[in-house]
Amino acid sequence: MRNGNGTGVGALPQLALRFQDGDLEALHGVVELYGVRLKAFCRVITGSAEIAEEIVQEVFLTAWEHRATLRNPAKFEAWLFTLARNRSIRVSQKASHTRESSWEPADIESLEVTADATDARSNILGEQSATLIEEALGTLDSKKRDLVSLRYFSELSFAEIAEVLDMPIGSVGTLTMRALAKMKSHFEKNGLTKEDLLP
Repeated sequence: MRNGNGTGVGALPQLALRFQDGDLEALHGVVELYGVRLKAFCRVITGSAEIAEEIVQEVFLTAWEHRATLRNPAKFEAWLFTLARNRSIRVSQKASHTRESSWEPADIESLEVTADATDARSNILGEQSATLIEEALGTLDSKKRDLVSLRYFSELSFAEIAEVLDMPIGSVGTLTMRALAKMKSHFEKNGLTKEDLLP
């Protein structure tokens, strides 16, 4: 995948190093590359698109101000998503807002994924209503919601997810499959066919 400036995911380590060095162009590249994905993840945790947007802005600011603390540029993605998760959890614990009942279709369509996740996106999001997706996510506990969001909305690898959630990589695959199975069951109860669902 490439962002609007042609920054490829394969060039991430160099982008992270430039970010660490205080390169403003690299900062813009990071915002463009991760803005949508971080917002999608934060929204799953907070239940609010508006709050997720605010958190993402804070995450970029925090990452920029504390860029020198990133010890391993290869873990740049995991670092960003860890910052986002921690902030989202803190905000959710303090917030008194009501969780939004559903995703707006426009929000679903705005999610960007890599070619590797195209089939997953079309299956899990595809033609299904935003409301049904929100309901299916709501059947999961918080960790499984995070897993699904990080994997299918935010495109992280199992290794990166393990880093963000501080759990063994072997558990990531197992819990993700359990989460998808539960979502699948929810979809089936609402009359969807197997062709509409993740395998």
